[in-house]
Amino acid sequence: MAISVHQTAWTNDSSVDIAEPARTDITRVGWQAFTSGPGPWLVLCRHVWVTQSWFIAAAILYLLVGFSLGAAYDQSINLQIYDDVHLVLYGNFLLAVVVWRMAQQLYLHRPAKPLRFVWQDLTHELITPWRIFSALPALILLPLVLSMVSSLKRMIPLIAPFSWDPALANFDRLLHGGYHPWELLQPLLGYPLVTYTLSIAYSLPWFSLTLLMQFWLTFSVNPRRMRFLLTYLLCWTLLGTGLAILFSSAGPVYYGQVATGPDPFAPLLAYLADVGQAYELPSSMAQTYLWDSYEKDFLRFGSGISAMPSLHLATTFVLVLVCWRMHWSIRLATILYLAVLLAGSVHLAWHYAIDGYVGIAATGLIYLIVTWALARHEERVRLAVPAQRRH
Repeated sequence: MAISVHQTAWTNDSSVDIAEPARTDITRVGWQAFTSGPGPWLVLCRHVWVTQSWFIAAAILYLLVGFSLGAAYDQSINLQIYDDVHLVLYGNFLLAVVVWRMAQQLYLHRPAKPLRFVWQDLTHELITPWRIFSALPALILLPLVLSMVSSLKRMIPLIAPFSWDPALANFDRLLHGGYHPWELLQPLLGYPLVTYTLSIAYSLPWFSLTLLMQFWLTFSVNPRRMRFLLTYLLCWTLLGTGLAILFSSAGPVYYGQVATGPDPFAPLLAYLADVGQAYELPSSMAQTYLWDSYEKDFLRFGSGISAMPSLHLATTFVLVLVCWRMHWSIRLATILYLAVLLAGSVHLAWHYAIDGYVGIAATGLIYLIVTWALARHEERVRLAVPAQRRH
């Protein structure tokens, strides 16, 4: 699968070997190369397929399974739920990156011709053919996958009615010494201002950070990027759809609506309702929105109810993994945010604690398997290079 390029018109290097998935010679292929014929296009397309075939195949397979389930249960599928939010946030993220890059380079180099310098820097270092080609699969497929996740999440009660809530609540209580986790957290977090702060932290920052991470994973040329991108994809598909159907549950906030018998979360919900009189809790508004969507069978932004496993915790753990080799302060901040979300998911009645534990553990397992599998794949590609050159 190796492809070697020996055209000085493409780059400033006389020999460009782009078989390696890392940010090496391929990043020097300039835009001017695409006026010389189809060669550069074919090289980059083939390299993207070699390095991202598993991601592309997994995403397309999930979409096909989703359409099959929609047809089997006579339910509509909407793949444009998140188009607008991706367009707006990606546009803002891109603008911020470009402005930061321009300011940084102008400050460092103080060029005599700043406009020309900025243009050359952006087109040679930031907005390069390799970065754009490499980003295309995730740029196209991830918004479709997230829309499919919501479409299928809405169908969970049809495929597998909510039945696991009593078992999850009982397991939570047994796991935590005979107490429901919210009871253990209440003496620490049961203050209106604390609850309000947690409610904010659980909502908007998570959504923004998740899409910011997705933006980075889409456009990064870091050689370790694919293990995170594939892990992120499988979190949404295997956990957000597969395990969510297998352990169909609504969560503590809806326990009284989906389970029979006494509601062990009634005191927590009463406390949250009291706090809601003084503070407008984003979490309570979202919970009302989701239940309204469920009762009216609406397919819209964020619709669908599922407790086990927690995708909030799963995707945030991906963020921790992405940031693990960065500065210790960034690593610590992501770990603390993960802990805040775990506590908030219980205190705000979104999840049973076990939902978060499983989400984090399953994500870690997916990451280890993906890392191992990609290493084996890259090794097979490297071994195939000498064999192909001999022939």
